[in-house]
Formats: sequence, structure tokens, C-alpha cells
Amino acid sequence: MAEYIKSKKYTGVMYSLLKNKDRSYYIFYKISNKTYRVHIGKKSEGITEAYCHQKRNDAINKLKFGDTDSIVKTKVKVDTFDIITQRYLAYFQIHNKDSINHLSRYNNHIKPFIGDKFITDITIADLENIQREKLKTLAPQTVNHIIQLIGTIFNYNIKHKYIKVENPVRSTKLLKVNNERLRYLEKEEIEILFKIVEEDKQLLLFTKLALHTGARLHTICNVKKKDINLEKQTIFLHDFKTPYEAFRELSGFDARILVVGIPL
Repeated sequence: MAEYIKSKKYTGVMYSLLKNKDRSYYIFYKISNKTYRVHIGKKSEGITEAYCHQKRNDAINKLKFGDTDSIVKTKVKVDTFDIITQRYLAYFQIHNKDSINHLSRYNNHIKPFIGDKFITDITIADLENIQREKLKTLAPQTVNHIIQLIGTIFNYNIKHKYIKVENPVRSTKLLKVNNERLRYLEKEEIEILFKIVEEDKQLLLFTKLALHTGARLHTICNVKKKDINLEKQTIFLHDFKTPYEAFRELSGFDARILVVGIPL
């Protein structure tokens, strides 16, 4: 006979431990001296104690108001955050070569906190806890990137109708970032930079592309001949930062910079 363990949080919710260490959830309630026991589902199927509590309340209300129909025991599949992340990464890997950075950020900074949590149980408090812990070793902007990745993962799964939940990142306040260190090279500094790298034609071309487009390192390294339209004076840049846009077109691109001998 199965041994039932009472939930410490919800009355009438119990579970039994299976041999594979899974949990099988039940609800118990009593109406008019008649005791009811209903099997709801397993933890591996996405069933939580909170869900069982809601099903128990529904069952009691139905019986109290004269509904003698059997309780609808629909087993709702609830994904963990790790499941929806792997789904997102599988898509992202196809469309973006920078997926290894997302995977590393997830494994190192997100998975230890919420990877095993069901998406319905992830709260703003969980995200604020990640912010608090990561601020101990990382810069605020980096912590913001971590939270934004969580939001992107939720948005992808919501957009493709894999899940129906609210994105908790939408209500999470990002950290303030001090951008006082941000500045741009002066014209004289640019000329000095060109002078230093002029002997290395490949590096000179890279430098010109970087300054002219403002693109990131990984983006510039992935520019191909087919991305450059000399006639229209445009260049397609692989946008590795925005997952839903594989490319962005930069108009007004001065193709003369591709001639290494001509200054920017």
C-alpha cells in the first residue's frame, strides 16, 4: 500500500514517492461524510502542489453546489525552465552562430537558480534573487543581459504558443548602469589608429569596418562578400545579439573603405 506524505503547504494535498524518485500527487477531501481521493498526476508530468490545491478547491466547490459529475482530471503539462530553454537554444543554434554564448550564459548563471523550476512557479522574486547573487561578481550590465536572456527565452516560447504564461521579466526592474566610461574616438585618435595598423592590410580593413559600421567583433568577423552591395552602397550585418533578426541592413555604407588604400 502506498504511503502518502502530506504537503507542508496545502491541506488535502498528498503525494507518494515512486521507485524512480518521482512523486505521484493526490488530493483528499470530505463532503457529507464521504471521503474522496483523486489521483492528479506525477511531478515529472509537470504537476505541482499548487496545481493540486486548485484542483481540490474546484472539486469541493462542484460537490457543494450539487455538481455530481466526475471531476475533470485533465493533466496539464507544465514545462520546467530548462525544457523551454533547450527548445529556444535548438532554434537559436540554427539561425545564429553565437548560440554557444547563450548556452554558456544559461548553464553558468541561470540554470543553477531556476533551471529545474516549473515555469508557472517562476516569480519576480526569483529573478531579483539572481540579480542580487550575480551582482556579487558581475557588472550590472552583464546581470541585465542574464535577465534579458530569461525574458527572450520566455518570449520565444510564448510567441510560438508552446506555453501560456506571463513573462515575469516584463515586471522585473533592470539594474541601473553607469555609462560614464563610454566615449568615442576623436578624429586625431582615429588617424593614429590607422597609422598603427596600416602595415597589416587585413587588420586595417577590419578597423575601417568596425569604425564605419559600429558593429561588434563577432558581426564583423562574419561579413561575407555576398553581404556587401557596392551598387546600392549597403551592407548586411549578422545580428548575433537579437535572436529573431538574423540580419540588419546598414544603408549609406561607403564601399570605398573596402579599398584599403583609401582612408575612412
